[in-house]
Amino acid sequence: MRNKKITNTIEGAAITLSLLLLSSCNGLFDGVYDEPSEGNVSEGEYNPSTRRGRIVVNASTFDKWHYINLHDRSVTAMDVPTLLTGEWDGKSGITYHEVDLKNDTYTFKKLVKTDAMPEPSDWDFAVHKFDSRIKNGGAYETEFTSLDDLPAASEFSNVVFTEDVWNENSVMTDISGMLSYYIGYQNSLSNPVLGKWLVMDITTPPPTYHPSGKVYIVRLHDGTMAALHLANYISPNNLKGYLTIDYIYPYE
Repeated sequence: MRNKKITNTIEGAAITLSLLLLSSCNGLFDGVYDEPSEGNVSEGEYNPSTRRGRIVVNASTFDKWHYINLHDRSVTAMDVPTLLTGEWDGKSGITYHEVDLKNDTYTFKKLVKTDAMPEPSDWDFAVHKFDSRIKNGGAYETEFTSLDDLPAASEFSNVVFTEDVWNENSVMTDISGMLSYYIGYQNSLSNPVLGKWLVMDITTPPPTYHPSGKVYIVRLHDGTMAALHLANYISPNNLKGYLTIDYIYPYE
């Protein structure tokens, strides 16, 4: 048995938030675990003269990653693997933890080995509910709250971009045991900086969400950069994880 302290990131806060929701009175968690009624849509718009665009991704469920290609403005959804169909790669799987809310700890219970997470051939960054990944790149959080106010990209040439990190207790994928404080997490890469674009306040029930409002600079795998701003995370039908992302690409 081993315990892991919950990290002070958006991913670490997610489990505490979820448990508070479930332990609160009826109705407070409406829409948090709802099935998408609007389909797994992805839609967008782009103005090549300004390099400004908007993309809307329905990432409201826990069973998919949505891979976004800014080069051709496409989105590919892929299921989180739940089975092992061949030789295990030594790391992929679903790790189950018993969560102690009082002491903020995870207690490892079991590992279900699975296939590795599939990826499309071409993608730039990916989203899963409130998690994110960047293909062989990194993210930087600016102090700007509008894409309109950004300086030239050269102003960020010397900043440190945070790369994805491998974790076993951030990306929730099996919440069937949530009421028993027993959660399955996909062993996965995720980006701790880009994940900050959604802020969760759990100081008083019911918990509240709001976008950080910050603009994030993302360095992509080919060396180009994009500026991302999470404009909204709720659909017209109140689906959480329905992400509206404004962006500049290429950001120069």
